[in-house]
Amino acid sequence: RAFFPFGYLTAGLLKVEWGKGDGTHVIDPLNPLVQSGAVQTDIFEMKKAEVMTLMSLYLGETGLLELVYKPFFHPLQFAREGRWNLGLPGTTSTDTNNLEYSQAAARLTGSLGFFDLGALFYYGFMSEPGFEFTTTFTGTNPIDPTHYTTTINEALTRAQLFGLEGVLAAGPLTIRTELGYWLTEDTAADAPELYNDRFVYLGGVDMMIPRTSIFLSFQVTGAYVFDYLDLSEADVDRLASFDNTANSTMMIGALDIPFANDKMKLRLSGIYHIQGKGYMIIPEYKWSIRDDLEL
Repeated sequence: RAFFPFGYLTAGLLKVEWGKGDGTHVIDPLNPLVQSGAVQTDIFEMKKAEVMTLMSLYLGETGLLELVYKPFFHPLQFAREGRWNLGLPGTTSTDTNNLEYSQAAARLTGSLGFFDLGALFYYGFMSEPGFEFTTTFTGTNPIDPTHYTTTINEALTRAQLFGLEGVLAAGPLTIRTELGYWLTEDTAADAPELYNDRFVYLGGVDMMIPRTSIFLSFQVTGAYVFDYLDLSEADVDRLASFDNTANSTMMIGALDIPFANDKMKLRLSGIYHIQGKGYMIIPEYKWSIRDDLEL
């Protein structure tokens, strides 16, 4: 990291968090998530550090312009075996460790009265890989289905992300929002291996209960896939959908109760996916035994 009168430059293996959500985001495109194991409550810990350069430029008293260049791209990492496997064995990955998969991004943030606002632009790829299914006749009997071989190849969707973010502190309440539009290369919605354009959003509120140290948080995240009804059954947007709808909505809540002079904390968090009718409840206990030791 190098500092200058007008800003600072950071380069290396970085984890960068963009957006105003509380621990979760819909416009945070720079680091892929590692979802090959159990879900963690700290999404920052699930991020994969990526090679990038980040130039931060001061604008006025509160403004900041961030410019990012990433030479390589890596998609979201999912389990290929074990209990978290998505059921896609033998998938062929794409080699993205070359400059053909470079990405660039810019983010402008600042304060306006009681509001902290931001806007961003990202040019690169969607984090979720698509899948291309190829069936080849490898036998002698065209009627026998066992004489065909199906291969699955990852297909990366080139896309641009336009995002807005904001947070408002109003007394004990903090109100958060993120809005984004993914403009993908499959604008005609005719490539089943690529993702369609989509609108993503986040809205949330959190508060510290007055005269206590108890913290409550509630957020809703979602996405809407465009041209969904025109897609074939084998399209990746349909394969990734829940309840065969263009919408995907998730509710996230958390309750933090610190005690013992903040050396201990109980946390109860939960996730509910409306279309998938799936939920997860995650209880936690944390004990800061000393400054360098935590249970």
